[in-house]
Amino acid sequence: MKSSIRMISIWILFSLLIGAGVFFSGCFQDKNSEISGTSDTMQTPAPAIAQPPSLFVNATPIKPSYPPGETVEVGITFRNTGKDMVVIDSFPPKIILNNPTLGVVRSYPHGSDTITLESGESTYYTMKWDQCDDDGDRTDPGIYFVEISDISYEENGEMNMIFPEGADVAQVIIHYPQGTIERELLISQSKKLNGYIVTLEKIAFNFTASQAYIIVHPSGNSFFEKTDQSDIPTPIPTPPPGLDPSGYYRIDDGPEKDFISTGYNVVDDSIVLVWDFDPVPVNASDLYFVITGLGEWEGYCEIHVDLTKGV
Repeated sequence: MKSSIRMISIWILFSLLIGAGVFFSGCFQDKNSEISGTSDTMQTPAPAIAQPPSLFVNATPIKPSYPPGETVEVGITFRNTGKDMVVIDSFPPKIILNNPTLGVVRSYPHGSDTITLESGESTYYTMKWDQCDDDGDRTDPGIYFVEISDISYEENGEMNMIFPEGADVAQVIIHYPQGTIERELLISQSKKLNGYIVTLEKIAFNFTASQAYIIVHPSGNSFFEKTDQSDIPTPIPTPPPGLDPSGYYRIDDGPEKDFISTGYNVVDDSIVLVWDFDPVPVNASDLYFVITGLGEWEGYCEIHVDLTKGV
């Protein structure tokens, strides 16, 4: 009897030793796995996050618009948003006034001053323009963009540059002395063009800028594919590739003018082109929109608006 009890005790002890060995072996394996995983993670560093420039530039015209002949003033602020001192070279920077149709109208070369800004400090510069071009001729009323380029500054012993390609920081409006049209005019004139129906829907006139809304719709099927699975979200539709509309406008018998900017909105099955252009004088009689390209088509398609009716 004692021999049997002793044998049972030996088997219990042996089983406990085996169980403990398995347990500790598993713990060591888990620990090694954690260490191995940590080592693998440390070998793949996180990508560096690009820091924004420490030098912040903001520009605002002193007045919302100017009459012809009055000196235009634009206030330009340079602020150090970083934690270290910055030193701006060749201050003030190069400044250009340009127009969508005329291109560069007036250019001011960079100066020779050096400006030091501690963290949080700002300096202020006022650009003054006599409304003349580089040849000394008076410019016409319209919208002009203030472009700044090649601002070089030193920070922590390193040279940095912002706006190397130039950037528009403000716009200047020279208004007509007789005033400008300020209202919305519904047009709804349509033309068939290269398989499209092009409709000048309306014009929004304003003293800061005007906008033409042109609806483009295919004369056959829709631009966009349909799906019967309405519960599946679809991405925002975009215009078909190659549409690339182009054109210009004229006021009365004036010269051809390029649009300030072109954009689009997608509405149902149509594309609404939104073309911005200069303010229009209140005594203007005729406005012409000319489409010169749409998809594969190139040519001349004119839409005439009689401004003496309902304006």
